[in-house]
Amino acid sequence: FCSCKRDDSEKTYVEMKGTAMVFYYQSHLEWESEELQQWLTGIIEKGLRKAADTYLKQRLEAMAAARGLRPTDIRCHKMKSRWGSCSLQGRINLNIYMMLLPAHLQDYVIQHELTHLLEFNHSQRFWQILDQHTGGKSMLLREEMKQYDTSIFSLWNHAQKTRRES
Repeated sequence: FCSCKRDDSEKTYVEMKGTAMVFYYQSHLEWESEELQQWLTGIIEKGLRKAADTYLKQRLEAMAAARGLRPTDIRCHKMKSRWGSCSLQGRINLNIYMMLLPAHLQDYVIQHELTHLLEFNHSQRFWQILDQHTGGKSMLLREEMKQYDTSIFSLWNHAQKTRRES
């Protein structure tokens, strides 16, 4: 959970309160100010990158091992329009914004990229292989992914709404 609060201090800062992040910003700044939005986006992306470097990499390594696959490299970074990618050399890239997706969709993206290590296209064979690792739900999960956008604020709003509903 995250919240933002105006503060009379001389600088903007983040405080962890249990599992919640509280963003404090200077009282003279307007919420819509570009300066504040850039700072906030940077802080959030830094946190997402740190979490992704730990959690998503470990998750991918575990899933790869279970399938007997070995990517040559795993990297997590900000990507504008993709959730993940796999190079011909076997390098898998994951979008740090995946940290804001529900766990089952994180797993779907990881399984999707791992499947590219076996089938480097989106042929019928690719989807058949992916189905074996998604309980036959690859097309349903693909459709569900369309509800999400790689934009941080789109994802953030969707994640907050999903948490409130559950």
